Amino acid sequence: MPDLDATEVWDRAIEYLADGLPEDAGYGDRHLTEALSVNGAIEANGMEQVFEAHDLAEAIIAFHWFGLVDVAEFLEEAPSRIGTNLDEDEEEDASNEYYDLEVVDRLAEALEEKLETNPEAFLPL
Repeated sequence: MPDLDATEVWDRAIEYLADGLPEDAGYGDRHLTEALSVNGAIEANGMEQVFEAHDLAEAIIAFHWFGLVDVAEFLEEAPSRIGTNLDEDEEEDASNEYYDLEVVDRLAEALEEKLETNPEAFLPL
């Protein structure tokens, strides 16, 4: 299998957000798309958005797979720790706590590692 380019795999996952995952998508593609979806929702609309529009269980699995255990644990604990019906200040605090995890940069690094160690988890480009 030829080397996979992390930027191209990332960009393809962004396209999957708009167009849907192909049936034969690998589990790496699925996890990346889920992680990007949840991250995008939080960055665009804050923590409360993720409670309303996403299956956190899938996101938690995705972040664990990429080795971002602290992100997975944050999402796992968030509903009980910070609640799902937040006022504006609570929502801002929770979102800032998430932003402090620097998810995008770390996910990009984790993707590069997974492309080296688990290339079969991704569709070829």
